[in-house]
Amino acid sequence: MRFLISVLMVALFVSCSSDDRTITYPDTPGLAYAESEATFAETYRGLRASMQQADYRIEEIDFKEYAESHGKRSREAKMILFSNPSLEVPLLKENPKIGMEFPSRVLTFEDRDKFILVAYNNMEYYSRMYDLNNMGAVQNMESSLSQIVSGV
Repeated sequence: MRFLISVLMVALFVSCSSDDRTITYPDTPGLAYAESEATFAETYRGLRASMQQADYRIEEIDFKEYAESHGKRSREAKMILFSNPSLEVPLLKENPKIGMEFPSRVLTFEDRDKFILVAYNNMEYYSRMYDLNNMGAVQNMESSLSQIVSGV
């Protein structure tokens, strides 16, 4: 049995090259993540373009630029805040406190290992947090968020 385990461990070691990268998603309640194979700039431009095509009202925050304007260094990180009243109003009618989560946000960032990630709100989490029962409205919002990040 020890021989078999030793052979399996050697096979596993040999099959893994030294440049294999493993991503570990942050464990942040309420957030979902998508990994991008594209560069940071391409990922961000693609997200922004898909929101503009969908006619969302958007605002942008460049955290790296902000840090540099204060003499600090930062990895790439940009947030897009966007609003779609037809998706938000049904949720606000049910529980106005969910307004704390609007406008919706999508954060594109480079992690410590140089992976490009997109973080966005997990509507299932927020539906529990705000005790939302209008599952149609929750699913519509989740579907919208999923469509936005699907091109990543």
